[in-house]
Amino acid sequence: MTDSREEMFVDCDIKSIDASSVSTGDSARTEQLLMNENIGSGVHIARVRYGNGDYTTNTRQWNTIEVGPVADGTPSKEHAIIGFKLLKSNHSYCPNTRIFLNYVEKHIDFYSISPIAKNESISWDYTTSEYEMDECFSDWKSGKPCQGFKFLPEEDQKRMVVAGEVTPHVYSQYYKKKVLVKE
Repeated sequence: MTDSREEMFVDCDIKSIDASSVSTGDSARTEQLLMNENIGSGVHIARVRYGNGDYTTNTRQWNTIEVGPVADGTPSKEHAIIGFKLLKSNHSYCPNTRIFLNYVEKHIDFYSISPIAKNESISWDYTTSEYEMDECFSDWKSGKPCQGFKFLPEEDQKRMVVAGEVTPHVYSQYYKKKVLVKE
């Protein structure tokens, strides 16, 4: 694998959608990543490699995923610059996939956490990997604001931490702010 940002999606295609069906009325986004077949829960559906600095940045951008890593309890601000297919995956507070970060081999794995039907959009909860985002946007289905884990209600933060839903670098920032500093 020569391209460190290589995206390997299993049975997924980008398809146009009718933006008028989006509850937030956001007509700017007219494509999404859809499954080509029915799959069950626990299926590995994607791996995105972000390499050794070639496809990373130290600044938050609209096309990045916060990837840590956590060093000595202090998270870096490293963000992976994501590629074309991943840009078409959606945020959802009720997602059908979950991401897992491999800080050593520098890749992001996507697993289904519920069955995904053919032609269903692939979604994941951005707040599980993004502690703070530059721009707030609305969740397509619920209309709730999304700006990162830091801005979630405290009860949602606690639930996600206890359930092990957040990435280690988000947990580290939560622990540092809520437990060590006691805001």
